[in-house]
Amino acid sequence: MKRRSRDEWITLLQEFESSGQSQADFSQQVGIDPNYFSRRKAQLTQSASSSPFVAVNREASQTRAIQLTHGGSTVTLRSCSPAWLAQLIRELAS
Repeated sequence: MKRRSRDEWITLLQEFESSGQSQADFSQQVGIDPNYFSRRKAQLTQSASSSPFVAVNREASQTRAIQLTHGGSTVTLRSCSPAWLAQLIRELAS
């Protein structure tokens, strides 16, 4: 019997979910005892649901435009990295 890592089991369970097969058919196809497959599935499902970590959805922050005026020119920046902006200001100041 092949020993599988936790990540391999998670991949195997994802393949099972997308296969449309019964647990018995899928487990036999991949060469795993159906009872063992069922136990491992239950263990991994339980450990995933009892995790102390919480999924966080990061919403896109609203970006504000930055308007720079130098001499007679105006530049409007909608998004840029802070490092790029700092370099631009250094170049304009020199």
